[in-house]
Amino acid sequence: MAGGFQPPPPGGMPPGGMPPPGAPPPGAPPPGPFGPPPPAGGPRFGPPGGYGTELPPGTRFGAGGGQGPTEQLAIASLGTGIGALAFICCCGPFSIALGVAAVVLGLVSLSKINAEPQRYGGKPIAIAGIVTGVLGVVTYPLMFVFSFTMPYIGSWTGWP
Repeated sequence: MAGGFQPPPPGGMPPGGMPPPGAPPPGAPPPGPFGPPPPAGGPRFGPPGGYGTELPPGTRFGAGGGQGPTEQLAIASLGTGIGALAFICCCGPFSIALGVAAVVLGLVSLSKINAEPQRYGGKPIAIAGIVTGVLGVVTYPLMFVFSFTMPYIGSWTGWP
């Protein structure tokens, strides 16, 4: 079989070649066991020790350090603000009503959060509810005005 593939010599490594990946070099002792045995209580999950201290039960995680649960009116404010933005195109007056409700709910929740910051959280949510509510109130009248004035502006400038 001239010019064809030659099998490697017995020993695992062709002359002048490299050993296969992961194989020990020639003459090296065989590899040992794969790590220490698992602990007696079964396998442990999570990071190994030394990555911090043990926290007492009931410790809260996440941003906000020490704040209580999110104030419910803040969530309601954000929901009604998003609703105000969603109804701008089809139900303008309803959008304005939802926007006003979002602003009022957001301001009430902000006052509660600022009065008792250790008890209530959710200040960014309340602010987002106020912003979306204001956008819902302001955007519909602007769209209404532009829809009636654009044809006249186009006729004054010569645009079709």
